[in-house]
Amino acid sequence: MSGAGWFRTMTHIVLPQMKLGLLAVWVIVFTLAFGELGASVLVTPPGESTLPIRIYTLIANAPPAQVAALALLQVAVICCPLALLALGLSVGRRS
Repeated sequence: MSGAGWFRTMTHIVLPQMKLGLLAVWVIVFTLAFGELGASVLVTPPGESTLPIRIYTLIANAPPAQVAALALLQVAVICCPLALLALGLSVGRRS
């Protein structure tokens, strides 16, 4: 790649080597950020609520079956992008 510019060097050498590391970081940040309650409470406008806030509120005020259903929904929302990522990685390795 002698004489290649910065953009070509980044796209052909650096980014392919960093791809798995960046995906691993994305998975960790996505999983931790989705369940973050403290930041959600601070930035959510009045009258609105996110799923973690809703689950936290319902733990004390709702029947356990309803809380379990919302928690299961939260797990499904987290697992769907992760499953698509795993599928994309497995297809990418075959070709």
